[in-house]
Amino acid sequence: MLPSDSGSEKEPDMSMLLRFTFHRNTNKFKTVVLEFYDYDSGNCLVSIDGTARLLVSRSDLSALLEKRPRAAVIKEISAPKNK
Repeated sequence: MLPSDSGSEKEPDMSMLLRFTFHRNTNKFKTVVLEFYDYDSGNCLVSIDGTARLLVSRSDLSALLEKRPRAAVIKEISAPKNK
């Protein structure tokens, strides 16, 4: 994982690749939303509760998607289009 500009907001033109929503049984952080956005050809931007936090390798996210349960419906990751 590579740190991004800590606490910066994600750019609106990046497409979301994957979203996890965690519903916790605690008073603090009851719901946590983890989103992965298309960033560049080698990385994806990770947002936690709407705030961009770090970059992860696109190949690591692809490996995660390969291990997902077949019942999960998730948009496949591909190389970004020329921007």
